[in-house]
Amino acid sequence: MNSINKPQESINRDNTKNHQDELKVKVDNEIRIKEKKCYKDYQFWIAIFSLIVSIAAIVVSITIALDLYSSFNLIIHSNGAYIYPMGFNNQNDTSIAFFIPISFINTGAREGIIEDIKLVITKGSLSVNYTALEEIDLSLLNKKESWNEMDYFQQPFSGFVITGKNSLFKTIYFTLENLKEGSYFLYLQEGNYKLDILVKTHKIEHYEKKESFTIKINQKAIDNFKKRNRVFLRRDGKQIYAQYNISK
Repeated sequence: MNSINKPQESINRDNTKNHQDELKVKVDNEIRIKEKKCYKDYQFWIAIFSLIVSIAAIVVSITIALDLYSSFNLIIHSNGAYIYPMGFNNQNDTSIAFFIPISFINTGAREGIIEDIKLVITKGSLSVNYTALEEIDLSLLNKKESWNEMDYFQQPFSGFVITGKNSLFKTIYFTLENLKEGSYFLYLQEGNYKLDILVKTHKIEHYEKKESFTIKINQKAIDNFKKRNRVFLRRDGKQIYAQYNISK
């Protein structure tokens, strides 16, 4: 009986071993399959990441290229305006001339030419056109005696160039386009004045509005104006007065 059972036990052991071997092979195969799948997934995500990096590099290159060759693009900004009597030596004159500090900014890579500038002042239903004369040196304006040098304020406006990615700061003197048309004079009164700055560049044949803001004139500003004091009106409504008189 024992002799018969021994071969059977041996057979069982062999079957068990074979089954274990089969399980091991199956597990090993499953592990290999998973490793291959993970490797393929890893390769896939590496490929996706590489593609994203390549696209980003292309976008950056195109952006840089466009920026390097971008056309002239003008932005201008002003914080406010200086107001003065149109007739510098006439104590009773309340017609207004404007000196406006302006920042000219070229955000493009190519240079551009500012050919002319105009100013449109609106108060209520009345709009008056002002033309630009020569650029004014603020340090010269601070000298009391310079106000009688009227020739200085009658020079025609001359265009200027702004190179790419650059800016210029200028204070421009604006006076009425037609001084003979008294009915179009803008006389100093309390209230809000809207200022529109129009610019003509080499790119366009017409004037284009580039800046717009409002200044507020109150009685204190008018009193200082009549005393020939320098008055600066900020676009936020604040007013600054000089300590000196502009007429001799």
